[in-house]
Amino acid sequence: MVKIKIEDILIWIFITIAVGTALWLLHGSPSETNAIITIAITFAGSELLIWKKIFEIEKKTTIGFIKIKNDFNKNNIMMNNRFDKVDNRLNNIENKLNIINNKLKR
Repeated sequence: MVKIKIEDILIWIFITIAVGTALWLLHGSPSETNAIITIAITFAGSELLIWKKIFEIEKKTTIGFIKIKNDFNKNNIMMNNRFDKVDNRLNNIENKLNIINNKLKR
């Protein structure tokens, strides 16, 4: 379940204030400069909160990728060790076959 944070509520409050001020301006009550300043401030505040949220998500994603990279590196090391063991066994078999081949040639 997703918890609602104060930033989420503030974003919606900023958006509501901007839309409300724009509608109020259409009705003709506030002066244009005051309305434009209010709308600009609310949009700037909501943008800051949205960017904060995006960077928070990006940070969590980066941490997740670092964990996956570490797991991948561990698995890669394990696979390299297994391949080394298989390579050693194949070298031993090849050496034994060379010895048998040399004995058969004599």
